Amino acid sequence: VGIVYFTAEGIVDDCNEKAVEIFGTTKSEFIGVNLLQVLVDERLKGAVIETLERGESSFEGLYTSVLGQKTTFLRIQLRAIRDAGGRITAGVGLVEDISVQKEMENELQWNETRLKEAQAIAQLGSWELDLKENSLWWSDEIFRIFEIDPARFSATYEGFLEVIHPDDRERVDRAYRESVQNRLPYDIVHRLKMNDGRIKYVREVCTTYYESDGKPIRSIGTVQDITQLHTAQLSLREREQFLDAVVEHIPHVLFVKDAESLKYLRVNHALETLFGIDASQIVGKSDYDFFPPEVAEFNLRKDRETLRSRYIVDIPEETIDTGAHGLRTFRTKKIPIKDNSGRPRYLLGLAEDITDRKRHEHRMRQFATIIKNTSEGAMITDSHNRIVTVNPAFTRITGYSEEEVLGKNPSILRSGRQPVSFYDALWSQLNVEGEWQGEIENRRKNGEIYPEWLNITTIRNNAGEIENYIGIFTDITKLKASQEQLRYQALHDPLTGVPNRLMLSATLEHIIDRAKREEHSVALLFLDLDNFKNINDTAGHLVGDRVLKTCVKRIQKQFRRDDLLARFGGDEFVMILEYVTSPIEVALQAQRLLKLFREPVTIDQNNYYITLSIGISVFPNDGGDIDALIKSADTAMYRAKREGKNQYMFYAPDFTEELMEEMTIETCMRESIVKKEFELYYQPQVDMSNGTVIGFEALVRWHHPEHGLITPDRFIPVAEKSRLIVPLGAWILNEACMQAAAWVEAGLLGEGRIAVNVSGIQVEASDFILTLKEALQRSGLDPKHLELEITESVLMRNPDRWITSLGRIREMGIKIAIDDFGTGYSSLAYLRQFPLNKLKIDKSFVDDIPGNPDACSIAEAVVALANSLGLSTLAEGV
Repeated sequence: VGIVYFTAEGIVDDCNEKAVEIFGTTKSEFIGVNLLQVLVDERLKGAVIETLERGESSFEGLYTSVLGQKTTFLRIQLRAIRDAGGRITAGVGLVEDISVQKEMENELQWNETRLKEAQAIAQLGSWELDLKENSLWWSDEIFRIFEIDPARFSATYEGFLEVIHPDDRERVDRAYRESVQNRLPYDIVHRLKMNDGRIKYVREVCTTYYESDGKPIRSIGTVQDITQLHTAQLSLREREQFLDAVVEHIPHVLFVKDAESLKYLRVNHALETLFGIDASQIVGKSDYDFFPPEVAEFNLRKDRETLRSRYIVDIPEETIDTGAHGLRTFRTKKIPIKDNSGRPRYLLGLAEDITDRKRHEHRMRQFATIIKNTSEGAMITDSHNRIVTVNPAFTRITGYSEEEVLGKNPSILRSGRQPVSFYDALWSQLNVEGEWQGEIENRRKNGEIYPEWLNITTIRNNAGEIENYIGIFTDITKLKASQEQLRYQALHDPLTGVPNRLMLSATLEHIIDRAKREEHSVALLFLDLDNFKNINDTAGHLVGDRVLKTCVKRIQKQFRRDDLLARFGGDEFVMILEYVTSPIEVALQAQRLLKLFREPVTIDQNNYYITLSIGISVFPNDGGDIDALIKSADTAMYRAKREGKNQYMFYAPDFTEELMEEMTIETCMRESIVKKEFELYYQPQVDMSNGTVIGFEALVRWHHPEHGLITPDRFIPVAEKSRLIVPLGAWILNEACMQAAAWVEAGLLGEGRIAVNVSGIQVEASDFILTLKEALQRSGLDPKHLELEITESVLMRNPDRWITSLGRIREMGIKIAIDDFGTGYSSLAYLRQFPLNKLKIDKSFVDDIPGNPDACSIAEAVVALANSLGLSTLAEGV
């Protein structure tokens, strides 16, 4: 060890010979040198300065001497020398040359680095277990394989067991302990379960060392990550199993022979079954062990030909006695299997049993011969429904030649008129019962659709598998036309061409059944040609027939698409109007029919004046079946005749009077809307707490110049039925908004609102929102001053639709109130969803307050309900 003394300024004061040797200089040169100037390495300078300032320092590192140009690795320890007062006056340093030691350490570190790199490449780590101390050492590669942080690993045998897959832990522990106890090699493959759920496979090998007394002292071993190898081996095994399964499930005979000895190496299950022999009895033997000499010689000759040519050899047909299944005919392919050098190593044989196919082909040739000479169209398809042959009649009927359809699906004839369900049922019956027959519409090559009667039969082989379908069909176009003509004649009047009484009864029965299901009305109009008998008597029946035909053509001009006109007999006809919505609609149709005969019927320049007497019955009011409806309409028709003809009558006299009144009101209303003969009255709405007027309700009144006052309960229902409520309601809305705007401008309305009753028909009209906007824009009224009242019963007819409609109105800033609340059947669930502002208690409840406790209770309940929903309440008729 070198010793160096230096002053407080860092100047060398003394040293021993070892220090001179280490620093690579002489003592005379070294004494007096300032260490801070000589030392190049800043870390060494820092160590000297730290010693002179703090009292001590140490350093280990590479040093290059400026004096002797010598490079060495030093370990230096410095300590300060203090005087009695504790002041640093000098320093002493111990210097040790550790170059050799560092070289050994560097070489060891290099070797360790190379070992780590090799372990990483091989994914192989090493470990050592001290059995005395139960301490475990792992190389870095093991930590990488196990994906464990070394700082968090318990370096014991038990800690090692914890990182093994739980299902393998006991097996690994038992294997290691048995190897130690019995002095056997430890070699095991087990799993590791990673934190993210991945599974790794590792192989562990170790050797255990023992003391002289046989006590184990340590185990040294390796761990290798074999996950990729294990996966590859597993994949290889699965592939081998897959190939084995494929070979065993191939329905044809398969065998493999050795290319040198031509002995069997492998056969599949199909060969075992067909020949009734086990594979173990075949492998290792040749054809001479199983077949007659001539058959064996033929097989071997073909084998050699295959191996010699190195190409596939096809034997189209050969018959072999299989023993268990008798004589069978095969088509065989022999294939050379070559090694990497191209030299044949094996011979693969595939033999398809075509015995059943040959028999089937023979049978099909017989079938083809038969169907070629039949007058009916015929085709044969294979099991995949591809056409294999057709006869001349097929070509004659369809227009397709045999060449055009071979290999194609019979669907090329499909017309598209039968739904998919038709063909599903056809194939279902065909697959279950083996045959199907029925009428079908197909398409010829020229596009013409024709009806045919088709018979399809399934042909199966001995195994029950479908081999062919045979279809025989007849063109029934002419037969269908004849049937249709007969049917038409049976159901239609031969003179006029309209349905007769038979068809009328059948059709009307269906119409009534549908009306019962759908709950709609049907009108029956019984028409009688007035004075037609006189025409027959004076002009003759031929002219009478022409008059009838002309009358029918006139009536048909007034048909709706769903209407029905039938000749009931003689000069009587019946018209059926389905889906009628009101008696007015029926009456208007009757009026149009009467107008058709204002002009005479001209035959050969002679005019014949015809009028109609019409009797009307309506289902279900006037009869629930055919006979009742016809009888009611017939009765009404005779009444029309008795009262002067050329008119219509409804079955019920009182209903007729009511209808006439409605028609009168409707006619007058149309004129009054145009002439603006309606008036609005305004009923104030009062806040009962302070007597303040908070708004007005607009009420429409009608003073007709001829009929006087017509009350709303008479004209509003008619307006709604005729949809005149739409223009009337628009007029009311405009007038009310104009009046409200005038009051606002005059300062009379304040924050109050004008309430306008609207019909459901108005709101459901497509342009109602536009009508609202135009009324507000035309009047200049702020929407906050407008309130629309809609009756409870209207809202509950289609609440989901009303939620949307009212929402659009509410978005405009207009208030909404339910009128006549309590008289309908409101759903509280819907009531909560309606964008409402007010509930109006119906007048019928208000009239009985306070004398009727029930009315009081209802009113209180409505008020409570409105409060809970955040709505205001208004009582009608106070």
